[in-house]
Amino acid sequence: MQIVNPIFFESMMLLVAFSGYVVEAEPSRADISTPRAAVKSFYQAVESGDAVSIRGAMMADDDRQRRLADAFTDVIVASQKLASAARDKFGAAGDALQTSAIPKEEAARIN
Repeated sequence: MQIVNPIFFESMMLLVAFSGYVVEAEPSRADISTPRAAVKSFYQAVESGDAVSIRGAMMADDDRQRRLADAFTDVIVASQKLASAARDKFGAAGDALQTSAIPKEEAARIN
């Protein structure tokens, strides 16, 4: 049994709860038409390191929340870049840094 990363879990719950109330600085490629579509889009954006879609899927009502969402997006993208660099440099041993909170098999079941 894999333990779900609490930060990822919380962000997914916020994403689902506020998927209809997105405030974005740039046009997002995230599909937020339904909570299920929003979760799938967020997962795909995180997996690909798509900062615009990650940020577009987060609600932010004021400047303080926008700064937090921007910082959280930066952390997610930086984490993906670190994992990719580790994989490139160390091969399979570098995959230890790339532990997804939700395995691909489980994400595929979001339908």
